Amino acid sequence: MKPTVAVQISNAGNTGWYRAGATAVVIAEDADSGVASIEYSLNGGAWLAFADGIPLPDGSYTLRYRATDAAGNQSEVGSRQVRVDGGVPQLWGTIAADGRVTVVASDTLSGVDQIDYSSDGGKSWRNGLSAVIETVSAASTVQVRATDRAGNTAPILSLTRDLARNRLNVAPGDQLLVESSGFNAGQNVRVELHSDPILLATATADARGVISARGTVPNGVTAGSHEIVLVPTIQADPGNGTSPGGGTVTVPLDVLAETGANPVPLALLALVLLAAGASAAFFIRRRRSGASDTSSSHATHS
Repeated sequence: MKPTVAVQISNAGNTGWYRAGATAVVIAEDADSGVASIEYSLNGGAWLAFADGIPLPDGSYTLRYRATDAAGNQSEVGSRQVRVDGGVPQLWGTIAADGRVTVVASDTLSGVDQIDYSSDGGKSWRNGLSAVIETVSAASTVQVRATDRAGNTAPILSLTRDLARNRLNVAPGDQLLVESSGFNAGQNVRVELHSDPILLATATADARGVISARGTVPNGVTAGSHEIVLVPTIQADPGNGTSPGGGTVTVPLDVLAETGANPVPLALLALVLLAAGASAAFFIRRRRSGASDTSSSHATHS
């Protein structure tokens, strides 16, 4: 009989993602001669002896695993698609003198899920700027936090009217969630990356004049200083002919340089080299026929 194999992965997050510190453990069982060895492979790479746990780097890739028993029978190859996001979103925000609020959240891997706001010192939180814009506009300090789709939450950002606006660091491929108030209800707003400009997204302001738009920083954007500019369209107004709404909003940002290399294969290569140079301490569950119970043991191989 062939051995059977299964894998367990720690630090499960949300929506099928795993978070920082995710580790895979391969478990093999054999009812006859017993398990002799367990191996794994990342993204089609070489088969490596399984150690106590496989630390999984950030990124999306395929984990394969197999076992061989003492009689030389090899199990079917198991396979698991793994997605790991160990980072938190980045946040930028401002409150203008008139109470107009603009917040941008950026995330590299799983993407931003939501932005939450508190106008009572963190006692209560509500999802989305539109849900709190009336209290935010009147508050002297507003707290903001962002959570990505893997469940990682960024440190709380406190906004005040007199807070100096820092620059937001982003990288090509980062996913953005932009929320801003002060537009006319029903007004269309273009979210542009300047100075080219490059259209990132379009949005329509809701009944409270708030937009929420998602976009991705394009690959190939030149490293250095850029801006995200929210550009409202001019709408017809029965009173005076046209109405530009709240005007443009500008978010200063720095685009990080592209290295030209995919960080995930590099992380996997480092992991493979580390594993290849280490001794393989196998975690093996053994079950032998005729035994009154099932035992598990650790065996060491080189």
